[in-house]
Amino acid sequence: MNEFRLFAHGGVFDVDAFLTSTTLRPDDVWRRGDQRRYACVESRHPTSGVAFVLGDGLSVPFLKQDGIAVAYLKEHRDELRALARFPGV
Repeated sequence: MNEFRLFAHGGVFDVDAFLTSTTLRPDDVWRRGDQRRYACVESRHPTSGVAFVLGDGLSVPFLKQDGIAVAYLKEHRDELRALARFPGV
């Protein structure tokens, strides 16, 4: 798997509180203690977090990924700054 995502997480990050305070809609949300989705043995998330898929890392050429990431950061600048300042991230 080739990851092409932006994510934020933390041990005391309250993702539910964050989601009620933002217009960002993450592609993946997990909470501390949740069972990991693709683990073949019992494995729980040590943190809570959110992830935003920027594209398919296998099909988007590596040199184009920079441009996509920069465009996403510019488009969501204020929301991402708020995420960076959110307690627990």
